[in-house]
Amino acid sequence: MNVIFHHTVLEFLHKLDEQEAADVFRLIEVLKQRGHTLSMPISKPIGNGLHELRTHGKPAFRVLYGFCDGEAVLLIAMKKQKAGLNPRDIKTALERLRLHCSL
Repeated sequence: MNVIFHHTVLEFLHKLDEQEAADVFRLIEVLKQRGHTLSMPISKPIGNGLHELRTHGKPAFRVLYGFCDGEAVLLIAMKKQKAGLNPRDIKTALERLRLHCSL
């Protein structure tokens, strides 16, 4: 499966240290291989067509993504700060997915 990166996701990943970035990119490779079949503990559906790609190291990272036209679209990436996702991040991810899919 093809994976599209929103530019802010790439910017975030480039700021990580080598090991942290490698952990996230490994999960992205699994997403490329397994696509829609990816499930817990690597990926969790969060509703409205969004999914959460999850690392489990210290620190933990999250990448929100969705699917459009047979591609996975990585919409927003963050360092996990607390339990649960920030509603503002979910709203941003949904807006980015809608913009991408309307192209």
